[in-house]
Amino acid sequence: MFLLTCFLFNGRVSTYTPNAVNAYESRTVPGNLDVLGEAASDSTVTVNGGTAERLGNYFRAELAADNTLTAIQQTVTTVATRDEETATVTSQRFLPKTPETFTHDDDGNLTSDGRWDCVWDAENRLVQQTATASSVAAGAKNLKLTCAYDYAGRRINKTVSEWDGSGWMQIYSLNFLYDGWNLVAEVAANGGPTLRSYAWGADLSGGDNAGGIGGLTFIRYPIEGKTLAVASDGQGNTSALYDMEDAGVKATYEYGPFGEPLRVSGPFAEVNSFRFSTKYENPETGWLEYTFRDYIPALGRWASQDPIGEAGGINLYGFVSNDPINAVDPWGLFESHPWLRAVVPGQILWDNALTSFENGNVGTGVGFLGTMLAEQTLAVAMFGQGTTLMQGSRTTTTYCTVTRWQNPASEALETGNWVIKGDKSFWNWAMSGKMNPLRPQYHVPFNQGRTFQVSEFTLRTPRGLEGLKAAPPWNQRLYYP
Repeated sequence: MFLLTCFLFNGRVSTYTPNAVNAYESRTVPGNLDVLGEAASDSTVTVNGGTAERLGNYFRAELAADNTLTAIQQTVTTVATRDEETATVTSQRFLPKTPETFTHDDDGNLTSDGRWDCVWDAENRLVQQTATASSVAAGAKNLKLTCAYDYAGRRINKTVSEWDGSGWMQIYSLNFLYDGWNLVAEVAANGGPTLRSYAWGADLSGGDNAGGIGGLTFIRYPIEGKTLAVASDGQGNTSALYDMEDAGVKATYEYGPFGEPLRVSGPFAEVNSFRFSTKYENPETGWLEYTFRDYIPALGRWASQDPIGEAGGINLYGFVSNDPINAVDPWGLFESHPWLRAVVPGQILWDNALTSFENGNVGTGVGFLGTMLAEQTLAVAMFGQGTTLMQGSRTTTTYCTVTRWQNPASEALETGNWVIKGDKSFWNWAMSGKMNPLRPQYHVPFNQGRTFQVSEFTLRTPRGLEGLKAAPPWNQRLYYP
C-alpha cells in the first residue's frame, strides 16, 4: 500500500490511498467549494453574500466548508446585479466527509463512496445507486436510481425515486432508444412523450468507430419546441449548444482535463446530458456512461475494473493511461488516439489511393499515399518502430495486436490474442481495429496461447505477401481485395 498525493489546479492537496489492485480505499477531500460562472462584465456578482472575483464575463468564488466530521450539503446563492436588474440562482453542492472512504465488491466494482451506495448485477453492470446515510444526514436528497439493460449491455431504462419518509416516490422514469450504440431518443416511461431526441453524424474517427465521441450534431426538445445544434471541441467534448432559430447560445461548457465540469451555464445547460467526450452524464451523480463502464470525473477513474483484467494494463481503473488530453475511450474498453485516424496506417488511405489510380486520378492517389506515409512516420515517432497500431489505438499489449506473420499463405498468425473466423467484410472489420462491442465474444484476453485463424478470403498489401513478411511490425497492414 502507498499514498498518492495530488496537487489540484487550485493549489489544494488531496491524498489517495489505493489497495493492492489499485482501487482507491480512501482520499482526503479539501474543505472548499468553488463556484464559477458567467455574468455580464459590468454586473456585480455575489456568492452567499461575498463578492466574487471577476475576469471579463467570468466570475469565481471560493466557499470554505468544514467537512472533517461530517459531509456537507451547501446551499449556494449567486446574485448578479446590473443597474436595476437582479438575477438570482440557487443551487446545492455536496462535499463528502474527509477522508472519503471507498468499498468494492469481489469483482472490483465500487459499492460505496461518500455519496452513493451502489449495486451491480452479475454482468458487472450498475443497476442501483442509493444515497448513503451520511449524505442524507448532511442534507442531501435521499434518492434511489435504478437502471435496466438490454441483451447487448445498452441501458434502456433509468428510474429516479425519492424517499418520502415511508416509501420511495418516483420522480421520473426514462426509456432510452438507440440506433446501434447511439442514443436517439429519451422517452418518458409508461407511454409518456418524447422528451429529447438526438441526431448523429461522423464521430472523431471520421465514421462511427469512436463510440459517437464528437458525433452528436443536433438535439431536439419537442415539448419546448427547440432544436439545438451541438458544437464540440477537438477532443469531442460538447462545448456549446446553439438555437437553430436565432443562433443564440443556449448552453456553454468547460471541463477540467479528466472531464470534471468547471463551468456549466445557459438555460439548456443542465437539461442536456451529453457533455464530456459526448457521453451521457447522469445529473444526480455526475457519473458518465461509457456503454460498458461508468466513469467518475471527480476521481478521474472508472467505477469498475477493466473487463479483460490486467490484459488491458496493470491499472484496472485507469482512464486512458491518465492522458485524456491526447486520448479518448470509445466504449469503456480501450484507449484510442482518434487524431491518428487510420494508422495501421492506412486501410482507408490505401484503398482510396487504389481507387484513385483505377479512376485515372494519379495526383489524388499520390496524395493519399503521401498522407499514409506521413501517418506511418508519425506513428513510429510517437510509439516506436516495434509498436503495431490499429485504428489509432496503442495495442501491442492489449487488443488484437499483430507482430509477425508465421506463414501468410496458410492464413495463420504466429502471435494470437484473438480467435476469429469470418468473411472478407468481417476480416476488414477486425484488422482495421474497429472494436465493435456488438461482437464482444471476439474480445478475448491477450496471450492465452491462441492463434489468429482466418478463412474465406485472400490478402493483399502494397508490397505483396513477401513485402508483408519482410516488413517491420509497424509497417504490416492488411487489406482485402
